[in-house]
Amino acid sequence: MALCLRWRRLGLPLPGFRGCELHTAHEASVLTPPHWLAERFALFEELWAAQVKRLASVTEKKPRAIKISLPEGQKVDAVAWNTTPYQLAQQISSTLANAAVAAEVDGELYDLERPLETDCHLRFLTFDSPEGKAVFWHSKCPRSGRSS
Repeated sequence: MALCLRWRRLGLPLPGFRGCELHTAHEASVLTPPHWLAERFALFEELWAAQVKRLASVTEKKPRAIKISLPEGQKVDAVAWNTTPYQLAQQISSTLANAAVAAEVDGELYDLERPLETDCHLRFLTFDSPEGKAVFWHSKCPRSGRSS
């Protein structure tokens, strides 16, 4: 059957072979995608263009020194648009880096690999906290391979 389709795509006649109606009907339905697929493609293209624009603006940002405040009152130096919460967790303790599920930056959830942008208050969320459990069960932890 696949041979029939390949020959038809090439436009070559199959000697002594009459095309089956099943493939003819199937080909017609495949050539016209459903309306929702076109809508999803349009949405994807819109989101893709916005992401490309955002990434271009991020690459234009100049790295500069910033101060990160930790819950214990510690202040840590970092570089804007370069330093990630995971890198800071590694500097503090490898145990913290392995236990951290996400970070809370000025009250907003951050992925551990998202670069910090400005001076901020940073708190690491581990599985021991309710917020950390909520993040863990909602997503996949990239370093451990565990998933919900």
